[in-house]
Amino acid sequence: MNRPVTIAVAASLAMLTACGKSDDSISAKNASIDEINAKVADAKKGGAFMAPGHWSHTMQIVDIDFPGEMPAAAREQMKTAMGQVQTSETCLTPEEARNPRERFTKNLGDACVYDHFEMGGGTIDAKMSCSGGGAKRVMTMKGRYSPDSYTMEVASQGEGAGPAAMGMQMRMSGERTGDCKPGES
Repeated sequence: MNRPVTIAVAASLAMLTACGKSDDSISAKNASIDEINAKVADAKKGGAFMAPGHWSHTMQIVDIDFPGEMPAAAREQMKTAMGQVQTSETCLTPEEARNPRERFTKNLGDACVYDHFEMGGGTIDAKMSCSGGGAKRVMTMKGRYSPDSYTMEVASQGEGAGPAAMGMQMRMSGERTGDCKPGES
């Protein structure tokens, strides 16, 4: 996955847990990252976007599509990656919880735009288009969230020839597992 797409997924995860009340819904079409960030901030009215503390995250690639010719070793490596669950642990400070978009979206610039972004009542449905380096990538994200957990299905499809045309489907989840340990950051 290229860097803008990886950052976009992380940004989506940060915004995924942005609202915990059903009346904090957000709806937008053809919106920039900054516009969605502003809507999320307004919906939260200065409160924490995510519950601060120790978080455990998982990601699993469930399908990869690489059109065209591919060396057998590369195809085998992709098959091996599918199904493996990748885990990570993070400590989200209270400051980061109040403003996760600074951490996750600062390098996106104008490379991505949300075709649509719907969030409220514990669900999210979004489509984002990113372009850069002569390639275009479209991502869809659907899932459920609360201030202490999220689950999401993400699909990413590239346009163009060769590696740019690669498609991928992933499952992601995360949950707050407690307070951060002393010295953890």
